[in-house]
Amino acid sequence: ALIGEHYGPRPDARIRPLLEQDTLFHRARAAGKRIAFANAYPERYFRYVNSGRRLPGAMAYTARAAGIRLRNAEDLRAGRAISVDFTNRAWRDQLGYPDMPLRTPEESGHIVAELVQEHDLVVVEQWATDVAGHRRDWEAGLYLLTALDAFLAGLLTHVDLDNTLILITSDHGNLEDMRTRRHTTNPVPTVLIGAWAARLAEPHLSLDRVYTIIERALLGPAA
Repeated sequence: ALIGEHYGPRPDARIRPLLEQDTLFHRARAAGKRIAFANAYPERYFRYVNSGRRLPGAMAYTARAAGIRLRNAEDLRAGRAISVDFTNRAWRDQLGYPDMPLRTPEESGHIVAELVQEHDLVVVEQWATDVAGHRRDWEAGLYLLTALDAFLAGLLTHVDLDNTLILITSDHGNLEDMRTRRHTTNPVPTVLIGAWAARLAEPHLSLDRVYTIIERALLGPAA
């Protein structure tokens, strides 16, 4: 709304200042909350970003701006992070880590559940579904949705839902309509599971309210 168009995935000079202060990550850290960004990034990603040859995506940029550490190959190897395909297969086949241990999506769900025990907010970014939608890749899309289901099953069986809120949403549609390579304008579901879900759920939820729901769950009703 501020720049008058949809733009992404890497924030340009108009958007970066908005991500460098007073975001959810900044406010949570100021309140003393422990935050984990669960995605792992390969060494070459850090080389490109630190050299200025590549900009991080909006979520990673915001995390770095708030002083939240991005996890790396060693975190992934040690079971302290997850890969975007939930299995580490792409790290072996495409990223130059032939000895990276393979995991099932359920095991990646267990890893995130362990992070939940140690942190107040855990963020998992899933962008591979967006890539599959843009490429109109049915096989990849079906695989990712199946893997996502299995990941959630692993997560749900290892967290205390009386004290944990799980929120699943997206910033736009894409994968649900393979007739187009573009983002869709279809309504996007937001799923709330676990603690406070009934109290925090809102009918006809808009994207800007997702921030408010997470903030209220994390910082309390007065946030």
